[in-house]
Amino acid sequence: MWGLQTPLADGQRLSFACGDGVLLACLSPDPTAIRYVLMAYDGLIPSTRALSTLRTMPEPVSPDVVWCQWQAPTTRGAWQANAEQFTLTGTLTRFDDRGLSATIRLRPSPYRQTRLADSMDVAAVEQALGDLPALVIALPLPTIQDGLRSTATNSAWRQTIRRILQSDWIQQDTNGLVLALFTGEYGGGYGRKPLRMSIPALMAFIRVRQPESIRRMISHELDLLNARHRLGLIQDPIPLTVGTQKIWTIEITSNNTLAVLEAEDRPAYTLVGDWLIVSSQAGSLAKLMRRFQKLGNETPLTPAGWLATRREWHGAMSAKNTSGLAWLDLDAGGKTIQLALSLWGLSQRTPDAPAMPHAIKAARTLLDNIRPLQSCTLWMETEGSNAIVRVEIGPRAEKTFSFFK
Repeated sequence: MWGLQTPLADGQRLSFACGDGVLLACLSPDPTAIRYVLMAYDGLIPSTRALSTLRTMPEPVSPDVVWCQWQAPTTRGAWQANAEQFTLTGTLTRFDDRGLSATIRLRPSPYRQTRLADSMDVAAVEQALGDLPALVIALPLPTIQDGLRSTATNSAWRQTIRRILQSDWIQQDTNGLVLALFTGEYGGGYGRKPLRMSIPALMAFIRVRQPESIRRMISHELDLLNARHRLGLIQDPIPLTVGTQKIWTIEITSNNTLAVLEAEDRPAYTLVGDWLIVSSQAGSLAKLMRRFQKLGNETPLTPAGWLATRREWHGAMSAKNTSGLAWLDLDAGGKTIQLALSLWGLSQRTPDAPAMPHAIKAARTLLDNIRPLQSCTLWMETEGSNAIVRVEIGPRAEKTFSFFK
């Protein structure tokens, strides 16, 4: 039996053992809890499989099954015997050289269950993004708020995000947050030509109250961030324009390198109807607005008259029971992650260790191997008080779950 001497942040300790070609591990406040796992494995004490609730759980027929159970921490991060108990069961229904399919159930759901279709205009989001992003994440606002409250760590930035999402100027009813990562043509950049470097652009979409007051609200939020973090954030009073669309950029005056950014490389935001779109790169946001106008519609976040190239995430997001979504283009997204790993590896080089760390090389090789699988989709569904999480990596095989219902 082995165990890690240093406990995790919440006091849990990891212990593990090997036997009969099986690796057994246990996470518990007891540093030697793996002995109970070994006794259950050897049949010396009852196994959790003896629980009647576990035997009656509906699962697909599959030889590969996972089961675990844990208790939720209190708001202070301490573990108590009377804390709410969660159970996770999962099945691996497909695992071959063309992809992976898995189904996971959480009983009960640790977050409020809200369908995406009840939280946002799904057709409008699909219309706005089309087939452009390399990564899409969409969650109802209550789910995000519950997630920010559930963790034991409470960093300053987590508090800031939670405060903004609970602000009066953010719509609190029937609202959701969409994150999209753009690469290639709609990606961003850094520096001046001919040494300009292409970088991804991250955008967030959320609906707001009183759109006409958004500039004043953004200025107030910047003042709060400056007072707490001394970032020196100010709004440029002269916006960029794309036709009739105004794009407001944010200057970062506290850092000499960032203070000289060209306007197109600064963070920026714009409004389309009551949708606030915040982008890490003003130039990428301008390209997206030009695309909207080429479609012949100045306010494209409406479902009427749209026909776009559908991607895998469109079907998952449109399903009536979907309560959350994450989708990654493994080709474009893999290239982006490889770039980030390379830059990080270069930053770690020292005179004593000039070569790129082996772990980064291994990660780059893994990304090269999985890129041909095309995409990875993770989506959540509601099941009463429970949550179902489905994972699909690679092209969907025949006779597997269909996105379209």
